[in-house]
Amino acid sequence: MIKCTKCNYEFAESNKKCPKCGTEVKIVNKTTPLLACPKCKARITSEDIFCGKCGEKIKNPIKITSAKEGKQFDIKDYDQNLINSPEQYLNSYLQEKIKTNKNTLNTTLPEIETRKTIMSIILSAIIVIMIMLYVSYHTSLFLMTVIISISIFIYYKLIVKYDIKKYIIKQISLRPDEKIDYVTTSILSSGKPKKFYTLLQLIIVIAPIICATILFSCPHYIYESYSNGYALRYYTLGLIKEEREVVIPKMYKGKEVIAIRGDVFKNVKSIKKVSLPESITEIRGGAFENCKNLEYINIPSKITEIHGSTFEGCIKLDNVVIPEGVTRIGGSAFRECVSLENVTIPKSVNEIGSSAFRLTKIEKVCISKNTYVNERAFKETYPTITYYEDGCISVERDGYNSVSNIYDNMYYNYESSSSYYQNNNRQKEDSNNGY
Repeated sequence: MIKCTKCNYEFAESNKKCPKCGTEVKIVNKTTPLLACPKCKARITSEDIFCGKCGEKIKNPIKITSAKEGKQFDIKDYDQNLINSPEQYLNSYLQEKIKTNKNTLNTTLPEIETRKTIMSIILSAIIVIMIMLYVSYHTSLFLMTVIISISIFIYYKLIVKYDIKKYIIKQISLRPDEKIDYVTTSILSSGKPKKFYTLLQLIIVIAPIICATILFSCPHYIYESYSNGYALRYYTLGLIKEEREVVIPKMYKGKEVIAIRGDVFKNVKSIKKVSLPESITEIRGGAFENCKNLEYINIPSKITEIHGSTFEGCIKLDNVVIPEGVTRIGGSAFRECVSLENVTIPKSVNEIGSSAFRLTKIEKVCISKNTYVNERAFKETYPTITYYEDGCISVERDGYNSVSNIYDNMYYNYESSSSYYQNNNRQKEDSNNGY
């Protein structure tokens, strides 16, 4: 169908004249661009000398190349900038402006790079702090890796937001009285070399990590003044070199090493052997907790107490000799030492705390009758307990082989004796049904 240029009547293309008014109609080839009057924009043909609407003489007709006779409206035929929102148009304009400005590819803005530099400092600080926590407090390597990975991801997401285009858009909104082209040109002309800032940010992130790696490449012992000597306060892991054997010196800066503070070797999985000097008089709680590969340690003769959780979770420790002079074994001191088969408890021990030897392989142990043994001290272990006063041999009592312990000057039938369970065919107590 075509439309008459005079009366706007629509009729088939096969007709050469309008059926209504008789006006002769020239069919425009689909490959030929349509023309329009440069004054009134009315439709004309290539053969027209004057415009049929305004009478203007046609010299330079306007070519309509984005539409064809009888074609429906298509948004793709028009400049997208005429259709987009003002924000989209501005974004497209800046994209083209930046692309055509060759200097922009190698330059950046100090305002943007200052923010990126601050973010680089924060990322570097987080990574160094996590390394310090790992080597000093032996935190989980997996947890450290996760936190650092999340920090790097957030860092990347933030610095991507700081680009020239977004900065210019913000400046245009802050300077509404100035022309967009002037604002854009003035900002782009103030750019600085990008390589300098990129190198600076790279150094800020990498340099502290390299320094920390070199500083903690091998283990370190950190001491603090304590009483009349020194105490081992921290043991730092080696990021490159690990220790299998730890030897604590007797002297440090001319004074004796007399103590090991709590949690010093906690969660250190590399050490297998620990040699302590006789000058040590105190080992605080948790000092060797969860040393999964610890197989041997000597306990100095001046030690008077094995504090709570000192050797808890040392799953490869199979033999321990507690020296004479130790008066107390704290709660969970050797808990979950699942390979511990032999332990020597001297007569000087007068108290064994709750779960001190819980979940071990001890089958027989000799203690003093004056020793207070917490009712859960050997829970889930079931050893045969004998006494020094009886020559460390089992004594028949009340018709079966059992052990009595003193609780507040009263005898308590310790029914976890392995011989009692064997003679009476009783099953071991369920670990989830206890304390």
